Parts: sequence; structure tokens; C-alpha cells
Amino acid sequence: MTHRAEGWLIRHAARIVVLTEALRRELCGALPDRSDNILVIPCCVDTDRFRPDALARAKRRAEIGVGEGTRLVAFAGGISRYDLPATARLIAQLRRRGDARLLLVTRDDPGSLLCALGEAGCGQAVHVVSATPDEVPGWLAAADLAVSLLRDCRSSIAASPTKVAEALAAGLPTVISQNVAENNGLLGAGILVMPPGDAGPHSCAEAVQALLREPAAAQADARAAAVRHFSLLQVGIARYRTLYEQFS
Repeated sequence: MTHRAEGWLIRHAARIVVLTEALRRELCGALPDRSDNILVIPCCVDTDRFRPDALARAKRRAEIGVGEGTRLVAFAGGISRYDLPATARLIAQLRRRGDARLLLVTRDDPGSLLCALGEAGCGQAVHVVSATPDEVPGWLAAADLAVSLLRDCRSSIAASPTKVAEALAAGLPTVISQNVAENNGLLGAGILVMPPGDAGPHSCAEAVQALLREPAAAQADARAAAVRHFSLLQVGIARYRTLYEQFS
């Protein structure tokens, strides 16, 4: 019944807003006569609230006892939809190349990710933080890199992870899964795509090493990607304003 109702709404709505380019393409293929009325507005971020912050970085790193010589990888938000074994293997590969630790900022039960990290041999290389929404920007500022590897499943065609937008806005180069990159058109500086398969974590860790040799440039590229793809003002509000003006 839900599926039939959804189909009726899609066929009769004056405008349709979706989160990804991939879902728009699919709907346009099914409803070619409606293609001009299907718009992409991804999950956006307030780039004034999420931004690089040297003071917050120093404060939060001191709280968890992590010095500047340690590469801190942020995973923030919900856990359930993500490829935890691949995340753990990436952390393990990064640790083979230097001192790297995972900063897990979540209110979910961390057990499943901690288990995956243990199986990958890096169960002690994690700091778990339960933060309020207001505290999340400061914790992200403490990191050097972010990871957001969504599982490859049918629903990912419609997924625009907010955690990717937030990490990029905080100036963190972000590792994302290939399905999210392709579905959202996220290819470019500041974004690293994890190749599928067993070799993915190894090749991705190599790319991270190369990227972070110039941390200031990597931070600037990540920030620019957030503004280009996910700015609340320049993307989200601007596109909704254009949409609403069509009915005024």
C-alpha cells in the first residue's frame, strides 16, 4: 500500500525533491515527462557552524590525550547503515603507515564497530565520545580525516549522508564509499573514494598518505567541496527558494 501511494504521489506532485543525482536519473527514466519537475537538493550543512577551528582542535585533542603526531580519523553520527568491517580495515591500514586512531563521536551503541576494530587488530586504537549536537563541530575540528563508508545496498541510491557534509565543512578530507560518490556526483579534491573489494583499504590508505602530506591544502580542498556541494545557504536554501518562487 505504501509503495502504491508513493507512486501516485510521484506521478501527481507538482515538484519532486530528491537527495541524489542517481535517484533523479532513475525517476526521470521512469517518468520522462516529469524530468523538469524533479530537483536534487542534498542534505546540507551550516558552513559557519561546521568549520576548521584550531582552538577546538587543541582543546579536544588534549581531552583525549592525542598529540599532533597522531593521525585522528573521525567517524561521527549513526553506525547502523555503515560498512564497519571496511572502516576497521582502513584504520588498520593507516596504522601500518604511522600512528593513527579512530575518533568515534556517536550516541549509538559502539559495540559493533568496536568488535570490527578488534577483528582488524586495532581494538585499542579508538576514542569513543558521546557528544551533544552543539559539541560535534568541535570534535570534528580535532580530526585530520573523516570516514563514511555506507553499505552498498538498494537504499543507498537515495542517501546523502549529513556526516559527509559536516566533515567536509570542518575541513576534513573524507573517505566515502564508491556508491555514495557516484550517486551524489562527489568526485574531486577533498574527497577520497574507497574502491570496492579487499584491496580497497590498502589503496585508500596510500591515497590518504599522499593527500595529507600537505594538510593545509587538503583542508582547503575539503572545505571548498562542502561549500560547492552542501552549503546550506548557497545550495539548500537557494534551491528551495527557486522552487518556492515558481509557485508565488
